[in-house]
Amino acid sequence: MTKRNTFVVIVFALVVISVYFFMNWRDKNTSVVIGDPNGTQATTSIMYRNDSYGFSLTLSKDWLGYKVTDVPIQYGKTVTLRHPLWTQANPYMDIPILVYPIAQWQIWEKNNFEGYPTAAPIGPTERGRNANYVFATAPRYNFSFATGWEEVEATIKTLKGF
Repeated sequence: MTKRNTFVVIVFALVVISVYFFMNWRDKNTSVVIGDPNGTQATTSIMYRNDSYGFSLTLSKDWLGYKVTDVPIQYGKTVTLRHPLWTQANPYMDIPILVYPIAQWQIWEKNNFEGYPTAAPIGPTERGRNANYVFATAPRYNFSFATGWEEVEATIKTLKGF
């Protein structure tokens, strides 16, 4: 086998492996646009579903094209949805969902949130739960009053664990 053929085989193998990992490790978050099934009326909302942690939110149609980040934090994760019109010059309010294992949440609950990692004088707000996780918002998460903060508060109230 020539060097050129060896190179082609290696590149082909890398492409096949990359496609395999992309197809099997892709983000398990899904969005479903909710509207008229016949397509005769405007879209009314978007259902964000996070299968990794087991929760969903109903977003307004203005959120179509949002971005999601999933970042580890002390004791859990933060799943953040960012509005598609967010810019550095005009930041829209993010939707930050804290995800904690139930066992950790129960420890904090039992101790009136003593030891919860925050400088705020109040604890987090539980927004929903399932068999494995509690979904919450941090104390003062919306105190920046960024564009859309009222909509974010209403959206968080649609959170459902499954």
